[in-house]
Amino acid sequence: MASPSPSSAPERDHKQPRWRRWLIEILIVVLIIVGVRLWMQRGMVDGAAPEIAASTIDGTPVLLSQYADGPVLVHFWATWCPVCGLTQPGIDRLAEDRPVLTVALRSGTVEQVQRHMQREDLQHPVILDPDGAIAARFGVQGVPASFIIDHRGRIRFRNTGLTPAWELRLRMAWMDWRG
Repeated sequence: MASPSPSSAPERDHKQPRWRRWLIEILIVVLIIVGVRLWMQRGMVDGAAPEIAASTIDGTPVLLSQYADGPVLVHFWATWCPVCGLTQPGIDRLAEDRPVLTVALRSGTVEQVQRHMQREDLQHPVILDPDGAIAARFGVQGVPASFIIDHRGRIRFRNTGLTPAWELRLRMAWMDWRG
């Protein structure tokens, strides 16, 4: 009498369907991404946004509190940051129809940042933060870092690292819609 082979029916019962394995793997990746984002946000200011009182590189005086009409994006970046270079074109397009204020962290002189803006064909408003004082008030430890601030001056979204412009646009539209 032949004994059943080890690769018979009981082994097939233990095999998970492919979709279940994919679902578990996707959930693990999502949890890792969320965990990394949360870890990168540690120390970033939440709640009331610190005031920014400065001038853009073209000499225009700026107060963060003057953006009380709706959500404003405050985006920290640097000329020496390769990830920032990936996000800048999207930030520039966003600034065409949304309030955006960017802060160039430790990126050189006005002339150096202006040359960088010209070379990259960027038009958005830029404030220099040569010593990192503005970034420190926001708890920025790395760039790029983005904050969306509502009409009451409260931070409603913050992130360090690559944040696609479509996500920022969507979050700002959601804040407009919610009021």
